[in-house]
Amino acid sequence: VPASVASVLGTYRTTTGVLTFAVAVTGPDRVIALAVHRLDGDRPGAVVAHLMRAGQTRAAGGLTLRGRDREDMAAGRLALRLYTDRAPLGGAVVRVPVP
Repeated sequence: VPASVASVLGTYRTTTGVLTFAVAVTGPDRVIALAVHRLDGDRPGAVVAHLMRAGQTRAAGGLTLRGRDREDMAAGRLALRLYTDRAPLGGAVVRVPVP
């Protein structure tokens, strides 16, 4: 059985630091979280924000990045990671594209 997949669409406004997003997860696994991580090299480090929480299959919203988070976004040091009941320690780490 294939693992669940998160589809994420987003925009980032460099002038305001606002990141807007729409997320949908498809597949058989129960979502624990979809997190934005600060990267430590190529490895996920601290969680910057949660885009989804346990049990959600869709989410949309916005968050304002400030200080170090905004600097990390501009430098390409933020990534997404999906956590599910099948992969409670997280799946693949996907770097957020630099705007």
